[in-house]
Amino acid sequence: MNIKTNIFIFLVSAGVDRGMAQIVPRGWKNEMKENSGNPALIRKYTAGLSFDTQAAIDMDGYYRITARMLDSLAGVLSTDLERNYQLSITETLNQWPDNEGGLPMWKEDTFMAIDSEYKRGLEAVATLQRMADKMWYRERTSNKFCFFPVRCAMDAIEHQHSSETEVHGVGFKNMKLGIQSEVSQYALYTDVYSDFFGPVSVGLGALVGLGGDDEDENDSFSQAASNPAAISRLVAGGGNVVLHMSYPLAYWSKPSQKLDFRMKIHPRIGLDLPTLGNKSSSYAMNLDLGLYSTLTYTGLNDNIGLMVEVKVAGITGNDVFFNQLSLPDHHMFNLNQVSLGLKLGKSFQVTWIRYWGGIFQNTKQPAILSFSMAMN
Repeated sequence: MNIKTNIFIFLVSAGVDRGMAQIVPRGWKNEMKENSGNPALIRKYTAGLSFDTQAAIDMDGYYRITARMLDSLAGVLSTDLERNYQLSITETLNQWPDNEGGLPMWKEDTFMAIDSEYKRGLEAVATLQRMADKMWYRERTSNKFCFFPVRCAMDAIEHQHSSETEVHGVGFKNMKLGIQSEVSQYALYTDVYSDFFGPVSVGLGALVGLGGDDEDENDSFSQAASNPAAISRLVAGGGNVVLHMSYPLAYWSKPSQKLDFRMKIHPRIGLDLPTLGNKSSSYAMNLDLGLYSTLTYTGLNDNIGLMVEVKVAGITGNDVFFNQLSLPDHHMFNLNQVSLGLKLGKSFQVTWIRYWGGIFQNTKQPAILSFSMAMN
């Protein structure tokens, strides 16, 4: 069947006057494979969307029409499931022998197979609805400058994974090795747990490695002009243990030109615990109120990308935190950064980061070379 025939069939079935050509969104096969308990049902109810020819002509119409069709298919599948479930239950009861009182007899596992099939069908409905939600999000944001683009957890997942390397779940992820060549310091930070609570992304990270030649041998909270180890912990992640949140404020993407702009608020709470890598008997705590703006440009296949990021932040903490940094004035200070990154594939990035702000009044402003990697 040629391209013209495929397009004609779709126009008739969808009842629209816009030319679509690619009807299966990228990642649907993985979506069905990974998230659906019954991929055969998905294939059955999306058979009309299964052909794939060339790039869509009208992307807004493509996303909108596909989302509507998926919503409709989810409704059809849900109705069929309910009807078939009731028919199966009724048929089983009618065929089952009665006891002396005239009531049907059944064992505990009589309806197990029916319930199991019904549950798998509900999972297939949920998968179709998730696919539709993704299409609605892209229709709402693609080629548009959007303020507060994320409204729910599904939006947040789509926003995070559409071009960033962030991976959410359990395990060591987003590992970042930062090296300060000026003071021979390094820090290794990783996210351990992360999840979505409505539109807010929440993560828990840890500093799993810290070292260098210039760390004070007597006390990591020394009153020297600056403490390289304390600064390394601060700029690498925020502390030994870090709770961070993220919410997007603005978003703009141009898929056809592989451009992506994001602005997000990214507060984090960092703790330096006495038993986790520092020599003080007191804990340090800090609050980082950061605002990030990121512009990304990638190649056609997303294998190589360039990233520019600017962060402005106000940071405060307890007395131990300020003593750790040898700051006599225990008030909020600014810590800003500009980053230039090279993305290689979906999981690896090399970034040069330059910092400036009140913390560096008595010391050289550091530059860090960071290597980050997302692991599934």
